[in-house]
Amino acid sequence: MGVPVIVLGAAVVAAGGRETPRAEVAARSGPAARVQPPDDERPGADDARAEALAYFRLRDHEGDAVRHVTDVWQSGDYLRVYTDLGEGDVNARPALRLCGWAARFLTDGGEETPRVFVHGHSRDDGAIVLANRRTATDDCRVD
Repeated sequence: MGVPVIVLGAAVVAAGGRETPRAEVAARSGPAARVQPPDDERPGADDARAEALAYFRLRDHEGDAVRHVTDVWQSGDYLRVYTDLGEGDVNARPALRLCGWAARFLTDGGEETPRVFVHGHSRDDGAIVLANRRTATDDCRVD
């Protein structure tokens, strides 16, 4: 049935037989959460990406933020969301919304202090930070 079933099964096992909020979101999101496998084929990378995208899609009622996501990478309590937004989009509404959802995604997954970076493209600097959360009190805005 696709990636959401795999994610749900892994989340239920990891949670000792009970579904986690993230697993519930992934299960409800259906086939829309499917994405291409990562270039480096890291174990679990595709599952984490699909689960995060499903979580974002469920919250993006207006459809104006998730459409910008090009990639998602999770490493421990860090989540990096790569977008097609440009350097002029620092603190833009889509970047801030993605940052907030990413922080809740990690918190729902058990992270106490989620760290999030929403990246955009720059001709000079590569992947620039458009929004981020490094502490529990950050509001995702970049100074």
